[in-house]
Amino acid sequence: MYAYERPQARLVFRLVSAIRDRRRRRGAIRDLRRMSDLQLTDIGIERHRISEVVDGLMAKNAAKDEDRPACHDGCSAAVFHPVAPA
Repeated sequence: MYAYERPQARLVFRLVSAIRDRRRRRGAIRDLRRMSDLQLTDIGIERHRISEVVDGLMAKNAAKDEDRPACHDGCSAAVFHPVAPA
C-alpha cells in the first residue's frame, strides 16, 4: 500500500497543500501591494481588487491542476510518490 493511500497521509497531504496555498496567496498579495499604482494599472489591476484578482487566479490554477491527467494509480500527475517496495 502506498503511503498516500492511507487516510492519515491524505490528511497530512491536504494540510500541507493548504498551508502552501495560503503562503503563495499571501506572497502574491504582498508583492502586488508593493507595486506602484502605475505598475498595477499597466498590468490591469486596481489596488482595491488585489485580493480578488489573486483569489481568482489561484482558483483558475487549481482548476487547471484538476484537469491534469492522472498517473497509473489515479493520483494527480503532479504528485510525487515513490515506487512501492517489491
